[in-house]
Amino acid sequence: MRRYTMTHGITSAGCWRYCGRADCRCRFRVLLAVIAMDYDAELWTYDAHFKVIQTITPKLKLFQGPTG
Repeated sequence: MRRYTMTHGITSAGCWRYCGRADCRCRFRVLLAVIAMDYDAELWTYDAHFKVIQTITPKLKLFQGPTG
């Protein structure tokens, strides 16, 4: 039976870099959401990820700006 470590055999190094970048973008979105909630501010964004965050924490207010 072959054993695999987290960085060997399962995925390439490029995949791990992609996962790291995706994780940073996710954390940045969460950070923005937390700051907006802390200041009781409406967050103006067209990014659908914030609507998902809003379902988890309804305290997040999203600004309903003009659609374009």
